[in-house]
Amino acid sequence: MLPKVAPLIDAVRLYNNFARMGKHAGHLSVDLEVYPTPQIKWHFEVLGDEVIRSGNLSDSFPLEGYQFKIEHPVVTSSHHDSITPLESLNGMTTQANFGDPDNDCHTVIFYLPNALFQARNHFGQKRIRKTLRLGKRKIEEKEDEGRVIDSELVYGWSVSIETRREALDWCDDFKSNVGTRITTRGALYARMSPKANLAAYPTISLRTAIDYIETLCVLLSYVNGGYIGPLYVEGKSYKTEPQSYVRSDAVAFAYKTTPIELLGRSWLAMDSDLEAYISCFSTLHRMLTGSVWIEALPVTLAWYFQAIQPDGPHSSSKEWPIVANALGTALERLSYTILVLEEDDPSEKEKFETLFSQGNDYKRYWRLDDVSRTAKRLHILLERIGFTNAHCLDIKEVRNFLKVRNEATHPKTAHVNQATIPYYLSMATQWVEEILLWRLGYNGKYWSRFRDGWQSTAPRYDLRTRHSTW
Repeated sequence: MLPKVAPLIDAVRLYNNFARMGKHAGHLSVDLEVYPTPQIKWHFEVLGDEVIRSGNLSDSFPLEGYQFKIEHPVVTSSHHDSITPLESLNGMTTQANFGDPDNDCHTVIFYLPNALFQARNHFGQKRIRKTLRLGKRKIEEKEDEGRVIDSELVYGWSVSIETRREALDWCDDFKSNVGTRITTRGALYARMSPKANLAAYPTISLRTAIDYIETLCVLLSYVNGGYIGPLYVEGKSYKTEPQSYVRSDAVAFAYKTTPIELLGRSWLAMDSDLEAYISCFSTLHRMLTGSVWIEALPVTLAWYFQAIQPDGPHSSSKEWPIVANALGTALERLSYTILVLEEDDPSEKEKFETLFSQGNDYKRYWRLDDVSRTAKRLHILLERIGFTNAHCLDIKEVRNFLKVRNEATHPKTAHVNQATIPYYLSMATQWVEEILLWRLGYNGKYWSRFRDGWQSTAPRYDLRTRHSTW
């Protein structure tokens, strides 16, 4: 029997039954703890005479129960009771499987923690309304029951991401909650006519669905201002012949999740189009199946989160030298990735690479005047995404941010006006956000860090400058 997972729970018992670890048979209990931080804990115990017959317990074997398996258990402590006698192990793991993840499914349900992006976005997603039935009439009340994003994902599959009112209240910035809770229920499904025969419905393996959901969570992490991942994924397969029944397979995860009090203010505005953003999934999936972004994107996001996240629940930001160095590193990574690693023309690739290499080879291609190579390559990247001097780009602004970054790394060398530092950090943060949104192909509004309050802006970048194969 599968566990019952629901929003705002502290923990859920995943398994509580007989199991084996190698040659040993005993009792296994497994819990998914959500609050304060996601982790899967297990406890396995056997009678002493079982140990005498089969030898000492070891974590070199998987834990296997009825339709349940932990492939890679990690032992954290052991216990020997000479009176009972009893031998037991305690441990942790990052994944626990129910059934077979290679089985095909018709729909896949998944649960996400700390979906703050749905609480902060008021106009870029649908509202869930309470519906009353009076006879044959349905009446929709005005009361807001939650928010939902429903968008096509990939290859004929769509995704629904839903956060209900109780979870939205928990995510409210003014509540000052801490830790991690499951807030959101998602569904991966195929859009079919209600009259379609079940045999016509497409299926997807649970393993493939998890791959899609993990990629989706990279996209959601970027908008959420910190790491988010599925904690429980369940695939459902429906049968009608010879009798109706539902087979379910599932996987529980202890994903790296940013506590809600440490989530940063991302590019998200109150009127950002979240459905348009989710439609960038196909682009991201292609990016992460290649060798370039599979390495570059996690590192870039890590530096971006370092720049926008607070130090703790009572702080709004980090010290400015930390932010400046994080942004400088993220921009350098983006510059090299887009200008060099993604360049298809060998001659252009060689030309750009001279700006990143040691020596004076760059002089064959570039005239820098009084601009550093770092400033030159960042300026070129901003031009690549469609910025122009008349529109929103000035080489002096690039140089001034780099002075701030250099002052953070080498104090008292750049002679920076301290009063201007917040402006240049906001500017560089928005550059990182705009470069990534441009690369993803997002055409909706995002937060303008140069305006008062939470005002948004239409894209300053030009999607027409993106490569046609992206």
